[in-house]
Amino acid sequence: TSQLAKFGIPTNKNSCGSLLEYPPLAILANSYIAAFNKLRHCCMIGVLSGVINNVESSLKQIAHKLRLWKLLSYHGATQDIDSKGDALVLLTQAFLQQFIPYISQLLQSVFNQPYVLDQSEILKTVEEILPKEPTPN
Repeated sequence: TSQLAKFGIPTNKNSCGSLLEYPPLAILANSYIAAFNKLRHCCMIGVLSGVINNVESSLKQIAHKLRLWKLLSYHGATQDIDSKGDALVLLTQAFLQQFIPYISQLLQSVFNQPYVLDQSEILKTVEEILPKEPTPN
């Protein structure tokens, strides 16, 4: 079980509490929450496409940073590569499976419009970090 569950913080895959296990993602989520909270007070539907473009651009930059971290981790690494690789895989999975859906959920609540962020380019960027799925024989 999660360390956070001991304190009554929900950590299922769909809760923002699960992001607390990954401090960089939790800090980033707080920044998005603050920005969206400001938008919520004066937000017009006309700015939706601009906000979505900025959010998707930001998420793509994060994916590129994760990929760069992998490249740097395996280049002249002085620490245990396996432990760094495992941490990076977990962070990348949390980014894809928890953080991005949570940000989509925030967008929907601010603009009161159904919207799912386009993850295709993000997935292409980080696919080499994730473990390969076994191919069926």
